[in-house]
Amino acid sequence: MRTVLVGAAIAVMTNLACASESVLCGRALGQASIEDVQVPCPVNSLCLSGWTRWGIKVEKVISGASVPVRINAVSLEHGILTPKHEEALRIFTVKPIEKNEKRDLFGADFVLLQHEVDRGKDICN
Repeated sequence: MRTVLVGAAIAVMTNLACASESVLCGRALGQASIEDVQVPCPVNSLCLSGWTRWGIKVEKVISGASVPVRINAVSLEHGILTPKHEEALRIFTVKPIEKNEKRDLFGADFVLLQHEVDRGKDICN
């Protein structure tokens, strides 16, 4: 069951993000659940993921296409991160959302594929 749900989430995110990835150094400006956009969930299943919109201040692009200094990105999350963890995030991997209707639906121009702390790697310094 878990494999089916993960596969469905990956399929949804793959459909949203068709262009090349960019890896960024920056700061999370905040995150908020998007309550009015539902995640597909098979009948008689328990689905715990939901869409989250992130604000990100971009400090530099490590690889990939350049992006604006401030972006909104959407991701599937199990919940909202604690403020302490959110503040520690420094590295973000994003892809543009190519379809206008999807950008309008999510209020974001990018899909957030990954976020992580720069744990002693000094990538962002």
